[in-house]
Amino acid sequence: MPRAVDIIVAARQHGIADGRSPVSIAGGAIYFTCLLLGKPKSTRDISAVAGASEGTIKLVYRYYYLDREKLVKEEWVKDGKANLDNLPVAEK
Repeated sequence: MPRAVDIIVAARQHGIADGRSPVSIAGGAIYFTCLLLGKPKSTRDISAVAGASEGTIKLVYRYYYLDREKLVKEEWVKDGKANLDNLPVAEK
């Protein structure tokens, strides 16, 4: 099962969102993972728990979305645990 920590580890390996605070990275990863699993949570809800602003969460999500092929393991999609189509489009 994909976890936000798996997304964070992959993002660090690929240099995605480098320079962002750990809180921002965590908030963005939680948002990305919830959407990926088809269990969406609002940025407001995640912001309240993670301590990152909604705008920052959306910004980090955008970085993750643009490099989603590097972050989402193929086995997650093949096993039906994750669906890339659940991710709303994030423009550059």
